[in-house]
Amino acid sequence: MGVSVIKVCKICKKEKLLNEFYSNGSGTRPECKACQSIYLKQYNRIKKNRTLPKLGQACACCGKTDKKLTWDHDHKTLKERGWICNSCNLGIGKLGDNAEGVLKAYNYLIKNSTLE
Repeated sequence: MGVSVIKVCKICKKEKLLNEFYSNGSGTRPECKACQSIYLKQYNRIKKNRTLPKLGQACACCGKTDKKLTWDHDHKTLKERGWICNSCNLGIGKLGDNAEGVLKAYNYLIKNSTLE
């Protein structure tokens, strides 16, 4: 008899069999298929009704105007934050998608700055 692997969904906090999670590049997604489905329905509804950026609009984060903009939103609440370039979007995401992570990186750079 095979061993069933159990995983806890990060959204509903329920223990579920591994086959109740979608696969991704590093194994399985942290949220179960049911929670992912609910999230995607809400996300797609909000995304469909969002206001598109104006032509030549600057990134709300770095201010550059020569970049393609990406819709930035809070992944928990789906609240729109603005239109930012892909570089800023990836950077914020890699820093934890929160102000605390960005502030830690800022403080690190200030502390270790070679400028006087």
